[in-house]
Amino acid sequence: MNEMYEIAKGVASFEGAPTLPGRTTGEARGGREFEAVVAEGLLKYGRLLVTAVPSLRLRPVAAEGTSRQNHLADALAVVNEENKRVLVFRLPAFRHNPLFAEITSGALQNDFVRVPDSFLKREFVVEEWYTPKLGELAERGWIPEEDEPYPFSGTNYPELYRRKRTQFDGVIIFLESGTLREKALLEIKSLKSSEGARVDGNAHERFAYQNLDYLEIGALYPRTTLLLLTNDAILKYRNKYHTGIGVHALRLSYAFCWYKFEMVSSVRQYLRLFSLWKEWLEGK
Repeated sequence: MNEMYEIAKGVASFEGAPTLPGRTTGEARGGREFEAVVAEGLLKYGRLLVTAVPSLRLRPVAAEGTSRQNHLADALAVVNEENKRVLVFRLPAFRHNPLFAEITSGALQNDFVRVPDSFLKREFVVEEWYTPKLGELAERGWIPEEDEPYPFSGTNYPELYRRKRTQFDGVIIFLESGTLREKALLEIKSLKSSEGARVDGNAHERFAYQNLDYLEIGALYPRTTLLLLTNDAILKYRNKYHTGIGVHALRLSYAFCWYKFEMVSSVRQYLRLFSLWKEWLEGK
C-alpha cells in the first residue's frame, strides 16, 4: 500500500531541529514533536486499516472499573467485528490531535470499547519492585544505617522513593474476546545530529534506565513487551546506541525469559510492524 508506506516514511524520517548554542536539553522540543508525529501516524494507520478491511472499525475507548463515563481522550481501538480481536492504541499526544477528535466526535456510549483500567495503565509505582528487595539491599550495605545523618537513613529509607512512578510514552494492547493477549509498553525516542555526523541529545541514556525498569515490570506483568520506536536518524549518523541497545536486549533476553523487546527505526521496519498488526487483527 502506497499510503501505508507514506505513513511509515513520515514517522521514520522525522528529525528535530538542530540544538541551538546555549539551549539546555530540557528546552529541546524534538522528543515531544516526535511523539506527536507517531500519534498522527498511528491515527492515519488506523483509518487506513478500516478502509482496507471491511470487518474493521475504529472505536473510542472507555476505561472499565473507574468512575469515568466518557471515552478516554488519549486512546483509540481498531476492532474486528468478526473475530473479536481488538488493537488499542493509547498515547497522550492523541489529546491534541485534530484527527483523533474527528474520528471520535459524535460517538455514543454504545460505540465505546470498554477495556479494564489495569490493561490501559502506562504508569507503574516503583514500590511494587523496590520494597520487596529492601532486605537484600540492606544486607549489601547499600542502605544508610539509622545513625547516619541523612533524611532517609535506616527505617526511613523507603520514603526516598515513596509514590515515585515509572511512566512509559504509551501502550498498545492486543485483546481477543476481552482477554489480554499482549501489552506493548511504548518508548518513543527521537534522535538528531546538529552537525550531520553523529547523534546528539540524551534520549538513549533515558531509555537505558527505562529498559532496566521494564526488566522488573516484565517479571510482574508477564504479558508485556517493551517496544522502542525511534526515527531513522539513529541509522543515518554514527553512534554506538542502536547496536548497543540491541546487544543489551539480546543479553537480557538470554538471562531473563520474561524479557521481551522490539525496536523499530527504519521505514521498512515500520512497514513490517504495521503489516504484522494488520495480520494479527485479521487472524492470519
